[in-house]
Amino acid sequence: MALLRKYWLSAFALTCMGFVGVYLRRHLHSLDAAFDLSPARLVIVPIAQLAFWGLTSQLWRGIVMRLAACELTLAESFAQLSLVNLGKYLPGKIWGVVARGAAMQQRHGITTEQVLLATYLEQFFIIGSAIVLSAGLGAVLVDSRWAPAVAAFAIATAVLGAYFNAPVLELLSRIHGRLSRSEPRHRSRQSMPRGIYARYLLGYLAVWVSLGLAYWGLYYSFFSAQVSLREMAGVIVATAASISIGFFALFAPGGIGVREAVSSVVLSRFIPLEEAIFLSVLFRLWTVAVELLTGFSVLWLQGRRR
Repeated sequence: MALLRKYWLSAFALTCMGFVGVYLRRHLHSLDAAFDLSPARLVIVPIAQLAFWGLTSQLWRGIVMRLAACELTLAESFAQLSLVNLGKYLPGKIWGVVARGAAMQQRHGITTEQVLLATYLEQFFIIGSAIVLSAGLGAVLVDSRWAPAVAAFAIATAVLGAYFNAPVLELLSRIHGRLSRSEPRHRSRQSMPRGIYARYLLGYLAVWVSLGLAYWGLYYSFFSAQVSLREMAGVIVATAASISIGFFALFAPGGIGVREAVSSVVLSRFIPLEEAIFLSVLFRLWTVAVELLTGFSVLWLQGRRR
């Protein structure tokens, strides 16, 4: 058991690296497509990526501090999210969340119940905001008789979420209490006022927009495309829809394959299909590169502190 505690992070990292290596070996050939790279435009991508990291770290920090009433720095929040990003490349995708929970319990004394509730809230806002954004923008961008119904669905999702959270948090707390044979704790922090709910929803909408802009920045740079708000919005929709759908593909580490397929289909309504397929693979390679870089950097720093 002592050996497991000492080396579990290293084993976790090596396993993730193995799955990513298999993916890269299978898909690097897709980058043979012709493109016209404009290096000066690439600055958009890291700026949008940094905005994405900053927003997600701050939002996760806020969720944890609200539920657990503990101090969590922005750097610690970012480190925890980096662990989750590494874990999603393993089949089942929960291993990063498990690793994050273990790290939070060791460093901050956060209970399993608090980790469970915080993770639920995080995923609720990630998926919920993706639905609202995809349906809302999709209703505007796509000329269809279903557009009003899609827009109404987006609004209903946003509104109902405010009333849906508290009962689910209470249920999860009770289930945890039954399984662990303990009384649910911290009930006073489980309710979320409408104003705070709206702020988190808007925050995660901004998360999707920033990541979508990183995605669009690759298209803008590699294809020397003209600035088009319609294409930009289409890329943001493709980002939110593909990643959220890929999240539910438990059989595919990191949503690999599923995410690219959904992204290509959505993008093909705004740009040529060949460019859509190329861009989907290119964005995956960018995502893998930055998640590996940050994830293994965090693991290395944590190893040095031990």
